[in-house]
Amino acid sequence: METKKCTKCFSEIHLKATVCPNCKSTQTIQLTEQEKKNLTKVLKWLVLIIIFPIGIIYGLYQMWNKKLWGPKRRWAITIVAGLFLLGIASSNQSSNSNTSHTADSSKTVSAKHGTTTISAPVATAGPTDTPEPTPTPVPKDSNGFPMDAETVTVAALDKAPSNYDGKKVIFTCTVASFAKDDSGNAAAVNCSDPNDFSSLVQVGTTGFDMTQINQLDRIKVYGLGMGSAKGKNAFGGEVSETLVMGLYINDLTSGYKE
Repeated sequence: METKKCTKCFSEIHLKATVCPNCKSTQTIQLTEQEKKNLTKVLKWLVLIIIFPIGIIYGLYQMWNKKLWGPKRRWAITIVAGLFLLGIASSNQSSNSNTSHTADSSKTVSAKHGTTTISAPVATAGPTDTPEPTPTPVPKDSNGFPMDAETVTVAALDKAPSNYDGKKVIFTCTVASFAKDDSGNAAAVNCSDPNDFSSLVQVGTTGFDMTQINQLDRIKVYGLGMGSAKGKNAFGGEVSETLVMGLYINDLTSGYKE
């Protein structure tokens, strides 16, 4: 039996006693060594499962918000961080389950001849973690593009942009011109259909080296349909532009790939 000294008469009393049986003074309940260890373990897990993941999530937010590196690298980092956070959550669930089983077993109490006896903790097996399934990689074509997109024409995209909104598409086009940002740098490529120069699609080029792409180059694009947006042309007239976020590019003229 674990004991402590009475704070008033200093006689030996039970560790969990709230009143001294000798002097009747009120006592403060103290934690056992096992309870102290459990409390320390809980505090450590709180730091690991709350503060550390928040730091990872904030870092991912900053990376996407400031568009650090190219989209492929950002997606790779995001996937790795997500798997790491899932591992922490799975490990924490297993640890909590084991702690709960041990604590329940250690609380078995039997009364015999007026003496309270604490039984030894009974070891119990924790749950077995189910391994995460390994994702099947998407095969790629000769251009280095994932083979999970629909092959379309610029004319089809320009005619019905809403039909491809949110869908992965592959198309071949001719570089007609470049859309520039406020600093005068090329920010997007205006592509025309090789068989219908009146059909245009604007391709977002985040992560591409625009110095490797020239006007009139023939390029192949793998991207995500973004519907359309309205704007004004050089004469102040309102126009509607079909938008695609470029994810991969193969310049068939210069040989540049990204």
